[in-house]
Amino acid sequence: YGALDDIAGFLKEYEVSPEDTQEVNIPWIADNDGHGDMDGGDTATVFTDKSPRSVIGMKVLDTPNPDLQISYNWWMSSMSGSPYDWGPWKAASQTEWEAMNPYGSDNLFPDNVLGTPGGDVSKYFIMSNGEFDYDQIYSCVWPEWYPDEGWLPANGVMCGDFANGFDTRFLFSFGPFEQLAPGESLSFAVAFVIGETLHVDPLNFVNNFSVTNPNEFYANLNFSNLVQNALTAQILYDTMFTDVEESEIEVPKSFHLSQNQPNPFNLCTIIEYSLKKTSHVSLKIYNVRGEVVRTVVDQKQKPGIHQMIWDGKNQKGKEVASGIYLYKLTADDRSETKKMILLK
Repeated sequence: YGALDDIAGFLKEYEVSPEDTQEVNIPWIADNDGHGDMDGGDTATVFTDKSPRSVIGMKVLDTPNPDLQISYNWWMSSMSGSPYDWGPWKAASQTEWEAMNPYGSDNLFPDNVLGTPGGDVSKYFIMSNGEFDYDQIYSCVWPEWYPDEGWLPANGVMCGDFANGFDTRFLFSFGPFEQLAPGESLSFAVAFVIGETLHVDPLNFVNNFSVTNPNEFYANLNFSNLVQNALTAQILYDTMFTDVEESEIEVPKSFHLSQNQPNPFNLCTIIEYSLKKTSHVSLKIYNVRGEVVRTVVDQKQKPGIHQMIWDGKNQKGKEVASGIYLYKLTADDRSETKKMILLK
């Protein structure tokens, strides 16, 4: 249910804590309102366990090119063809495509559409066009709001359907990479991440969405869990799969607990510490009353620099309240405690 009412977009930056905006670069797609046919439909006043409230996204973790260029293109796919099969498109891309025009199909994509790329030529053209498509909910207004960006307008009759949610697809591409000879390969890492509750207000779509000004609807979407999971995936990848020879690892000369980063935080925070020798390590989070909120680590660890993540949740997986928390590191007979601040 809800499969034909998708909306898509690209989250470039996100405020991970006060005065700390981080570049995240996450393409995402989700149900348009968080409701499905089985939970009461668009006008239901509550979400149920059948509500498609989540959002799925992608995060590039590692590639051979440190100066990565990325592009993002979405479209609605329809067997009915034009004007239902459509996606955002810049006039410059149209001009370039007309010069190539391998299909002779009215200067558009195969079957006279401007949406689904059919065949390898049009797919590779989309992947390499360098465009960042605006979020789908702005289909009726973005070309008018930002005329200098050169977007072709959507069909005036159909743009409302596109913005409301449609059978949406997207291409997320990145590069460039050196041309590969036959038999050669390259390695890269991509994480597919889920945001548990993009939709937090069951009536957000009904009360706040407008095809001519969707900003209020957008402001009531919650991307925090998607971003948190994407950042966690990046940290875990960097910690577990960084290609460093054991001989290159410098053993710390002392036991040390660093200040968490970021601090204050509102999604997740990194706690880094160093061990001089193999030790049984305990890392615990406490509230100001001295009660244990979460045991992050309780195991033997080798010497070196370690990074752990606290996601602002207690031992039962529930989010804790804003406030001051203490984190205590114990390694054999040594211990150290520091303070951190959670702000929501």
